[in-house]
Amino acid sequence: VPGKSGQINPLTTLVAKGMADGMQEAMARSNAAQQLGIAEAKIDNYQDDTASLIHYCYEVWWSRIGATKACGLPHLVMAEANNFPEIAAFYRQEVVVPGNYLVERILQRGIDRGELRAMDVGYGTTLVLAPLIFCAIARSSGGLCLPNPEFDVPAFLRLQADTLVRGLAPLAKGAAP
Repeated sequence: VPGKSGQINPLTTLVAKGMADGMQEAMARSNAAQQLGIAEAKIDNYQDDTASLIHYCYEVWWSRIGATKACGLPHLVMAEANNFPEIAAFYRQEVVVPGNYLVERILQRGIDRGELRAMDVGYGTTLVLAPLIFCAIARSSGGLCLPNPEFDVPAFLRLQADTLVRGLAPLAKGAAP
């Protein structure tokens, strides 16, 4: 299946095959909703602090997405976005936008509860999601960008969540931003 450049690329072929296999749109939407791995109702009813919620989201994402074959989807879509703009648009609308919305809600919850400082939640969302994208790409590329083959992604994500929460914590009175 040639892309715009006329070149045949294994990723292009894989995307085309998936679409040719006819994944139903409803199924694709359902799968897309699982990308973050947490339902809105879970956020609304979460009883613990926002730090615990962020840790929970990272753990759930890794177990349901990152540690599975589904982790290759972001890598694949990003690599083939120019060849398949309709797939990229679908992924943005059905995965990226809802996923970002959930993370924005988590961050806003933390701000409203005084657990996180005021921030642009759009940029905060990127801070939360960028390590997940990195982990997905690292795993789906055989770990080529990781420092060693025994790199412990769950340990990395725990450290990332700790660092994120501490970095976004309210500033002490009188502290410079």
